Amino acid sequence: MSNNARYKVEEVGVFQLVRKPRNRLSSGEVGYIIANIKTVSDVRVGDTITLDTRPAETPLPGFKEVKPVVFSSLYPMSTEDFGALSESLEEVQAQRRVPDLPEGFLHGSGQGFRCGFLGSCTWRSFRNGSRGSTAFPSS
Repeated sequence: MSNNARYKVEEVGVFQLVRKPRNRLSSGEVGYIIANIKTVSDVRVGDTITLDTRPAETPLPGFKEVKPVVFSSLYPMSTEDFGALSESLEEVQAQRRVPDLPEGFLHGSGQGFRCGFLGSCTWRSFRNGSRGSTAFPSS
């Protein structure tokens, strides 16, 4: 509900050793939905999902946006590479490896990005996963 996006839910069920489709999930049950969501940023862990034909008036209590606590600034090797860095970071964000990616900014070091991470583990995972990538060369 937090972003007003609408999707057609194609399946609802619970996790067991195999997926077991059902017509509905009830309060307190852990399950899954298959909804053909193309934009990962439209999904937030813990958000309320409602029917498009019978929407809830308010989200269930307790939902909180995830807030990054570790930040890292990223700059391209040269200014001509800013567009490529921007595209690469958007792809990485779509994979949910960088939860907070504000617009590019100008700093004394040039144009770059200030990325937020959930903690030092997610930052290290991003850093280690970026090594050897053509999008994120290391010097």
